[in-house]
Amino acid sequence: MIVGEVVVRAAKGKSIETNGKSSVLEQEGRYHSRHRLFYGWFVVAAAAVDMLFGAAPIVAFSFGVFVKPLGQEFHAGRAAVSLAITILNFSSGIVSSVLGFLCDRIGARRVALAGMMLLALCLACARLVGATLWELYVFYAVLGAVTPATTSVPYSMIVSRWFDRRRGLALGVMMLGLGVGAVVMPPLFQHLIARFG
Repeated sequence: MIVGEVVVRAAKGKSIETNGKSSVLEQEGRYHSRHRLFYGWFVVAAAAVDMLFGAAPIVAFSFGVFVKPLGQEFHAGRAAVSLAITILNFSSGIVSSVLGFLCDRIGARRVALAGMMLLALCLACARLVGATLWELYVFYAVLGAVTPATTSVPYSMIVSRWFDRRRGLALGVMMLGLGVGAVVMPPLFQHLIARFG
């Protein structure tokens, strides 16, 4: 019955006291490692995929690809268009200071899920941006407010709860999604711009 209790408590995400030693989810996962892959690695994979499609690769890392087309669209110079990414970074910095508190207060999973949904909504609303630069700046300010919820802060909290011994490896694998996004997204957007305008 001890094993059953360990698995039930592990599924709920709680630390367990066993023989005076603190035990966390990964140690219970080793019990099952002979039979199946530890579930925490699926959490890592999901976090990596979310970071691949998060705001950093899609918005920030790919911004350079959009500078020339946005300049032509808004009849503005590179400096005026590039102010949008500065506004995004400023907005993101302000919201990041509150994001950790929100993760602690309502849970990192809720913050990450809400962030991905808001990012999708913001990107879907991109067509509503008119022909004036101030609308572009407002759009990027809103994107900046959403960006921190789709980056490493909530995902690191989620992944860290699943690992004890291999936490560094798990966080590194999770960040692989961000790195792959930085490599894949800009050329993908360049191709889409060249093909569809």
